[in-house]
Amino acid sequence: MAQARLLSVSLSNANLAGAVLNGASIHSCQLDGADLSLASGECISITESTMRAAKLSGFRGRCAFVRDCDLEHADLSKAYLYRSMITGDPPQSMALNHANLEGSNLVQAYLAAGMAESNLEQRVPHTFA
Repeated sequence: MAQARLLSVSLSNANLAGAVLNGASIHSCQLDGADLSLASGECISITESTMRAAKLSGFRGRCAFVRDCDLEHADLSKAYLYRSMITGDPPQSMALNHANLEGSNLVQAYLAAGMAESNLEQRVPHTFA
């Protein structure tokens, strides 16, 4: 599905684990509960879509563009979001409330969203002498 163009499609609870979505454009779609764990979405554009409780653990989304979406309760743990832009216009129209971003790579990423009770913890592995 690389370079795919999806407009007003319902993919709620779809199994897209490991899918290749590089360069895809997703607009006004429903992906609530969808499993995109370990999927690749470099330079993906997701706008005005719902992804409540979506599973994006290990998602590789370098340079992803996500605008005006609802990702409440989404699992983005260990996602690679280097240089991604996740925002809304206004910022409150992008929902990341209760999202799990534990261990995600957010280097040079821009996030402007509602993030009440989201997990941004970065666990450091224990080293033993």
